[in-house]
Amino acid sequence: MVLLKKISSFFHRFSLEPSVWMAVAIAVPLLLLAALELISYRLGGIYNVAASRLWLFYMVVFFVFCYKIIIGCLIDDVKRKNFLPLILIAAAGAVIFWGLGNPEYRQANYEAAQQLGDGVAALRSEDMNYHSFAFIGYPVRQYAMLAIPSLLFGPSLWALQFPFDFCFFTGLLMFYAGLKRYFRGKSFNFCAVITAASIFASPFVVRYMFIREQTFIPLSFVLIAVGLYIILYIDYSVESIIAAGFCTAILGSMYTPGLSACALALYSLVYALASRIRKKRLKRKKDLPAIKFLNQSFIKLLPVNGIVLFAGATLLCTILKMAEGNQLTTQGLDLEFVKNTIKMILTENPYGVFTFFTPIALLFFFLAGLGFYGAYGAALALWSAACVIVSLVMKGYAPTSIVNVQRAMIIVPVDMAFIFIGFFNFVESWKLKKAFKYAATGIAAALVAASAWRNCTGGFNVAPNVDPHISAVNTYLSLEILDEIKEHPEFENASPALIYFPDYTLESNIWDYMKYFAPNLRVRVFLDEEFQMDMDESQGILIYSKDRSKIPEELVAKYGEPSSKVQKIGDIEYTFYEIAAVPSQSPHS
Repeated sequence: MVLLKKISSFFHRFSLEPSVWMAVAIAVPLLLLAALELISYRLGGIYNVAASRLWLFYMVVFFVFCYKIIIGCLIDDVKRKNFLPLILIAAAGAVIFWGLGNPEYRQANYEAAQQLGDGVAALRSEDMNYHSFAFIGYPVRQYAMLAIPSLLFGPSLWALQFPFDFCFFTGLLMFYAGLKRYFRGKSFNFCAVITAASIFASPFVVRYMFIREQTFIPLSFVLIAVGLYIILYIDYSVESIIAAGFCTAILGSMYTPGLSACALALYSLVYALASRIRKKRLKRKKDLPAIKFLNQSFIKLLPVNGIVLFAGATLLCTILKMAEGNQLTTQGLDLEFVKNTIKMILTENPYGVFTFFTPIALLFFFLAGLGFYGAYGAALALWSAACVIVSLVMKGYAPTSIVNVQRAMIIVPVDMAFIFIGFFNFVESWKLKKAFKYAATGIAAALVAASAWRNCTGGFNVAPNVDPHISAVNTYLSLEILDEIKEHPEFENASPALIYFPDYTLESNIWDYMKYFAPNLRVRVFLDEEFQMDMDESQGILIYSKDRSKIPEELVAKYGEPSSKVQKIGDIEYTFYEIAAVPSQSPHS
């Protein structure tokens, strides 16, 4: 108990508005980081090493402060006996983490395997490949961040899946914490939890929550950023300054949707800075000279300038590097493509964005675009429209309506927060009895609950056009190969050959999975082509197939009869056939 009090007392210091000296102490490291970001981009070498180590350090500080805010928020709910948010958070956590690491319920995503494979490789390099790019040309820093559990505990199914779940759950909690801080003092309850739960009302979000790959990471950090920026605008504490600053920098160094979110965050900082100075100027004492007030305001708000420069430098370096690699190229739009995309967004189907809330969202942003919600509301409406348009014209690697619009998924938390804050403020302003206000709140809650239930209970089949057994087969095979390597230490310091005879074309991408589970393997897949041994066998060999007849007799004669293992995947039983020869083992005679 004494220890908890001491910890609470220590963190309490960070919950206060910074003094002049504290403001300088926060701003100077941020300014140095901004300079180091630009220098390391130009010169590399030792500067990359220094920048990468500081990046890891500040990432730890970032998550510590995030969870300090989150835990404080949840403790306050317990003290106030406000148990509904806690129940809903527990339910959301159960949905997000359900089946973690269990291949019977959740399979490995082949893109996530490639991404975290690149992340582990980056963490093992001297400078973390700090300004380099990985999976299909996107910044490696985001993958390195996700790959930390894999580096610490080794490759596994849970280490592959956990970082995506953790980031989204953290985002959801921070989103709720920020909204709760905003709605504090309102005359009716549960505004924050209804708004936070509205994220699950988007089928698009739920779809990618179950897919779990890089598309989901910008969304998770936008959720964190929205919560942090609400808190920063209201409280302006040391913890919110540092956490918001690093969150903005993370958004500036990831998959392209994160870059647009970073730009919005920087605009929000400048807007909040100007608003705060204006409010303080209006409230200042009459006997305080204007010049003295401006000096004090500038120094205390210096951390915001540090955040803008640090995150801005990160964003600039990412854009320059992506432009060099032609990752920002665009494609033309034909009318049929636009028509199909708009139909997909507006209709209620598994890829819709707002469903029940589409008319409300369109009305809010039409009014916001006309200036009914002030300069910031207009900017937000324009930003949302720009995100959708840019997502359609960006070429990417799979230019289809579904894949293109997924890039605009980051607008969902921002727009939902804006819509529900506007709605609840509007209801609050009604000169009606509380019963009517509670009725309006109840209708909103019912719509959110119905949408979330429909999406979550129907969202498990996230790829209706792909046989779910294919990803399950590759997941089980990957885990089998990983177990085989662990069982024979001789494989760990070698580069064994993996020969695989798949049944279907979609099963043939086993090398995507091996980039994470066993990156030292040299993979050779024979689908329709005739088998020929063209790989060095001196480092050991692993041979797999679900069909015994596909394994050539010359391999059987050389290495022995394959062993078999029966695995039930769903309602189908598969038999995997395996031949393993370690480097020190002589071929079978």
